[in-house]
Amino acid sequence: MTSGTTPSSSRTLADRLRSGPLSVREATQICRALLSAIESTHARGVGYGDIRATTVVLEQGRPVLAPMSATAVESPAADVYAVATLLYEAISGRSWTPGMKPESADWSGIPRRLRRSLRKALSTSPDRRWPNAAAFQRALWVPRPRDTIWPAIVVIALAAAIIAAIVFCKPLGLCWERPLGGGGMRAVFVLIDGARPDVLRELLARGDLPNLARSVIEPGGWRVGTTVFPSTTGVAYIPFLFGRYPGSTGIPGIRWLDRAAAAGGWREQWCAARSYCGVQGPLLNRDIAPAPSMFDLVPESIAICTPITRGLSNGAHRIPFRRAILGSAAHYLGTYPALDRAVQEAWVAVAAAPWRFLFVVFPGIDGSTHLKDPWHPAVLDGYRLVDRALGAFVARVERSGRELPAFFVAADHGATVMKEHCDVAVLLEQWGFATLRHPVHVWRRGARVATMVSGNASVQLYFEPRSGRDTPRTESEIPRDLFDRLLALPAVRVAACRDDEDGVVVRARGARARISQTLDLIRYQPTNGDPLNLGGYLELDDRELLARTRNTDLPDAPRQLLQLFQSARAGDLVLAAGQGADFRGPWEIPEHRAGHGSLITEHMEVPIAASVPLPDSPVRTVDLMPTMLDYLGVAVPQTIALDGIPLVSARALRYS
Repeated sequence: MTSGTTPSSSRTLADRLRSGPLSVREATQICRALLSAIESTHARGVGYGDIRATTVVLEQGRPVLAPMSATAVESPAADVYAVATLLYEAISGRSWTPGMKPESADWSGIPRRLRRSLRKALSTSPDRRWPNAAAFQRALWVPRPRDTIWPAIVVIALAAAIIAAIVFCKPLGLCWERPLGGGGMRAVFVLIDGARPDVLRELLARGDLPNLARSVIEPGGWRVGTTVFPSTTGVAYIPFLFGRYPGSTGIPGIRWLDRAAAAGGWREQWCAARSYCGVQGPLLNRDIAPAPSMFDLVPESIAICTPITRGLSNGAHRIPFRRAILGSAAHYLGTYPALDRAVQEAWVAVAAAPWRFLFVVFPGIDGSTHLKDPWHPAVLDGYRLVDRALGAFVARVERSGRELPAFFVAADHGATVMKEHCDVAVLLEQWGFATLRHPVHVWRRGARVATMVSGNASVQLYFEPRSGRDTPRTESEIPRDLFDRLLALPAVRVAACRDDEDGVVVRARGARARISQTLDLIRYQPTNGDPLNLGGYLELDDRELLARTRNTDLPDAPRQLLQLFQSARAGDLVLAAGQGADFRGPWEIPEHRAGHGSLITEHMEVPIAASVPLPDSPVRTVDLMPTMLDYLGVAVPQTIALDGIPLVSARALRYS
């Protein structure tokens, strides 16, 4: 659904309403599509301002808005109100009087299940309406036909089926599929850990990924999107399953320090030096701030080989023990193909199982990349293995006679070859700073600083870690000479910390800027040079700034630094490595010849593919969860605010 010039031969919604009211289903579908387009314009700070039945053109049943008035939008309430008016008039056949109180309106002909959503949208007080077009869109669902006999028939048929299942199947120990909500819509998310978009593009061009091309990209498409910072495994899974940034959920990295607990006894000190890479891995599910996961919102979920399992029902996490055993062996022996083949086997096995959402993780490409490089033949074979697994899954679904689900495929980060291991912890020790660090120095006596490395190409520093101080330090509290000395390291691309005014300071050699946010506007204010290469002072909304940064060497850096420091658990000072460098020495077993974790393009850019059309505008990995929920027809609770936004075309496709 787009906006454009009204064709002379097209029919407006007003023309269509002259022949009588619309069905509830048709009217709701039209208004959902309108809200999808409106939300995307609101994200750019633009409102339509003139949404009436005469300005909505119907082309093959799909709504197209006439050219918008391009007014600055201070609040989306006006456009939400206009769409709600259209929905009321389209279903009831009666005009809505502006300023009329919903409680005094005639609601005959409006199904009870829609009245609450409409009453809220038509409130005379803008503050009491839906907060934005996306929220109103999620509140609308496509109901069944209004014929009163059909609900009774459906209830009787379901009751008969349940009784038959209990009587005949249960004694035999058989299981059965429960009916799926959301019109039977199903979605599969395939996470190819560590996949790079340029490698994927090359293999697609060679014809090496025929199943991905045929089952996902041809019916939909693929784009190069951006992930989160730190760009590392586990942490970068959070957007897919929670629709939020790591900083929003209190997870600043794959390693971080609990400042308060670090001053305790030896047990507390060990636990305070958090690392999700080893035995503390299961704590990730506990540490994520309270919020519903994709598994909570879609109870009929199955996951394969994921470290994040919160919200999964018992038995819904497949191959957990094989993941632990094969994953440990692969880490030291390099046997990642065996782990990915186990994932493939489990994925194909659940093809005919009852589920609505399937989350499948292939960790092999990332693991092999660490040991070799992103273009190594063994790594490329990992892409081909995932493609064969997709083909086997599709074949199994087709043999079962069921419709194929929607496919969403993405990576959590990229990777680069490491030419320099700049071990910051070792350097700090050489400079006279006793340093708390993993894996064996978490009990370092007299520690003056703690270093927590993520993906190896980013590190967070916590000063005076045994002080018991539970609040982060700001720029003025960080030793200036040490800050400058770290910044002078060739391995460091940028350093960042909290400023003294609720913003973020970002520095590069010879450059400094301040990043802050007020409502929907993000400000980038260079005070010396231009550390993020954005061309000077900027004040843009979130999505405009994303687009502005996409062609720099640090895509989406302003947003990612803001979200990271949103967490009080984040370090006092954060370093992001430049091209070909990381912050851990070659002593690591095994040595990481390639890595990720930084803000640079090669780590932040990821492939995002879907069997539904994707927009041309820049996308983030955090947008995929709300898109999948919208496709499945699952509403997000009003008390939950997601950081991502649904991709318009996925919603439109569901009702096309």
